[in-house]
Amino acid sequence: MARHIGPKAAGATEDEADNLTPKLYLCLDAQVILTTNLWTEIGLVNSLIRTIYDISWDSNQNPTSDLPTRVLIRFDDYKGPAFLGCPLGVVPVFTITRQFKFKGYACSRTQFPLRLVYIITVHKSQGLTL
Repeated sequence: MARHIGPKAAGATEDEADNLTPKLYLCLDAQVILTTNLWTEIGLVNSLIRTIYDISWDSNQNPTSDLPTRVLIRFDDYKGPAFLGCPLGVVPVFTITRQFKFKGYACSRTQFPLRLVYIITVHKSQGLTL
């Protein structure tokens, strides 16, 4: 579950919350699509499809109720710098917070800028080789 601030923020759709989903179901080896540009200079851009390598929480967090700290994504063609503690080609993706108005209230949603590939629309998949 995403973290929400504001009255009824959890009820906002993905479109209303600036492309962040209220719930995200993740598992190892699941294919995900980036929903925002993370680092355009090295190719971590919106609509890039890759695989989850690992999901991690800090030691003081509860994995059954807390949002993970990071999701490690395997980018086979990644040419950027290596990240400490990650195998070559694995990049940590962190949550982002987006501000939005919902039913006249200022709200925010904190979530990973990811979506499962298995649930993309027909329009989103046009032109993709899957």
